[in-house]
Amino acid sequence: MTHPIQPPKKYRQDIDGLRAVAVLMVILFHAGFNFVKGGYVGVDIFFVISGYLITRKIKNDLDKGVFSLSNFYNGRIRRLMPAYIVVSAVTFVFATNLLIPLDYKFYTTSLVASYFSASNIFFSMMSGGYFSSRMEEFPLLHTWSLAVEEQFYYLWPAFLIICYKYKRILNPTFLLIGIFTLSLILSEWASSQSNTSAYFLIPYRAFELLLGALITTQHSEKYTLKQWHNNVLSIIGLIVIFASATILTKNSRFPGLNALWPSLGAAILIFSGRDASSIGSKFLSLKPLVWIGLLSYSLYLWHWPIFAFLRYTHVELNSISSTLAIFLSIVLSIFSWKYVEIPFRKQYLYPFKKTLILLFITPAFFALSCGIIVYLGNGIPQRFSPEIREITASYSSEIDLGRDCSIHKDDYANVTLKHLTDKCAFGPNKNNHPQLLLIGDSHANHIKPFLEVLTSDAGFGSVYHVQGSCSVADGFMEGDVHDASTTPSCIKRNGELLRMAKSFKYVVLASNWSAKKGKDDFKRSLESVVLHVIKTGARPVIIKDVAGSEVDLSRCILYKKLGWAKDNTNCNIPREDFRGAHELIDEAIDEIQKENKSVIIIDPNNILCSDNGCVTSIKNTAIYRDTSHINATASQLLGKMYLNRYGNPFNN
Repeated sequence: MTHPIQPPKKYRQDIDGLRAVAVLMVILFHAGFNFVKGGYVGVDIFFVISGYLITRKIKNDLDKGVFSLSNFYNGRIRRLMPAYIVVSAVTFVFATNLLIPLDYKFYTTSLVASYFSASNIFFSMMSGGYFSSRMEEFPLLHTWSLAVEEQFYYLWPAFLIICYKYKRILNPTFLLIGIFTLSLILSEWASSQSNTSAYFLIPYRAFELLLGALITTQHSEKYTLKQWHNNVLSIIGLIVIFASATILTKNSRFPGLNALWPSLGAAILIFSGRDASSIGSKFLSLKPLVWIGLLSYSLYLWHWPIFAFLRYTHVELNSISSTLAIFLSIVLSIFSWKYVEIPFRKQYLYPFKKTLILLFITPAFFALSCGIIVYLGNGIPQRFSPEIREITASYSSEIDLGRDCSIHKDDYANVTLKHLTDKCAFGPNKNNHPQLLLIGDSHANHIKPFLEVLTSDAGFGSVYHVQGSCSVADGFMEGDVHDASTTPSCIKRNGELLRMAKSFKYVVLASNWSAKKGKDDFKRSLESVVLHVIKTGARPVIIKDVAGSEVDLSRCILYKKLGWAKDNTNCNIPREDFRGAHELIDEAIDEIQKENKSVIIIDPNNILCSDNGCVTSIKNTAIYRDTSHINATASQLLGKMYLNRYGNPFNN
């Protein structure tokens, strides 16, 4: 049973209050307060609000016959761009003064992507994902959600115009429900596959925006439930939102169904809030919440770069520093809201062309110019002293842009000897009968420059093929025949590569061995690979894995030189950090060599480690690029040091 109510006012305080709840959740989560372990769901609430408000605005204008794409985009640009131009300009100044060349290139690339509504695509290409420690240092990471909304703004008006033009044929509600369902299914599937893209890309997030849009397709602008029904619904909505923010964690599967719950909570509050007397509406209309809601866009823009730069400069985020960072975010937000947002929304009402040139084309041109200059200038290392430049030059890694040889599991395609020779060769005479095959995961990839030093000294070429998180010891047993339709790509790839062993003199096996649990199982698995290689006539070479650490010490030397860490900070990896599983694995490798005399073992830790631990830098060369991978410069340096100290194992 429904009853008529007064048509809603254009401005709803409760929606600003809901914005406040969303932005506070996000900020407190980023500040590291544990009582909102899932505070990132605030972004999902924003998506629902945007879907509702934008659809309502377009729908009302279409109903009146006054909708104009130029007016719509004029309003969107004036709403979003002025504050972002100011924030991006400030972050550019700080980035120029703080970020090392590699990170500066990354920053300016993300800056360009953000101006072209593509930062979500850019960040989705980063393998670490949203919650990785290094991603938390990227000043513009938060613009991914703005890009999702902007992409929605590009697509959604056209969809609604078509629905209105052909409304006798098309039912927008049914279409919305269909697209909503498809997006939710895709999101749940992609998140279950641990697909980084699921977090960032609009196909996997569209259902949240569409949930807000669905509210406007009903006649709820004129009718709503009884007041007590609205009270109950609004309480349920609040409970669902706060439960999501406190129960979910960084480790929860997301988005998918876990993103549906806070989105539903927001949708329920928007729906029940049409009756301004509901409990939820009254709560969200409290003046402090409404005030924060008015600042929410500026707050969202400012808070993340502040936290990112604090993390980047190695400032500990405790309750005091985090609170001060939040306070600074609020102060900056008040200024940008009052002196930037409001004037461009209410005073500087330029026509669309002028708005486009002033607030989009011009700043986008400057961002693009900066991006090109920084990229061509290799991060402008001249900003730092020679000593710092020497250290930062070592933070490098080889990038296989075509992903022909350093693949992800989703990139898998059949590997042939011709493909390896044509696409994945390295070293002298690399395309002329290569004698060495390197197989493994990302730890094999980081040892490639090390091997290139040795093979160059020996005078022969090599080929390689690596797949992230795919150990060469995974799933291969001699004589297996795998079906492509049922076999995981890792097992199939290993099988194909190892069956090519007969074409090479050496087959180098390198992986993150310490990730394998159980010495005996590991030994059986790796030994089956070794025996197969020996049987083909090739000689197996096992690279012992470099020491790793739970704490990222890769930039410890840099922090000390820049004064971001104390001079007495110990940058070495403690010996106990790689004992246990690491030493057991090394013992298994040694036993394999004792039982199979043709096996060659190369141990980079003989260079890196002593009884005092393992070094993370040699002079002004940093060794690592994260907790367990060495960088390309260090890999090459270790190869030279190994060659000088132990000779070339490939000259035997």
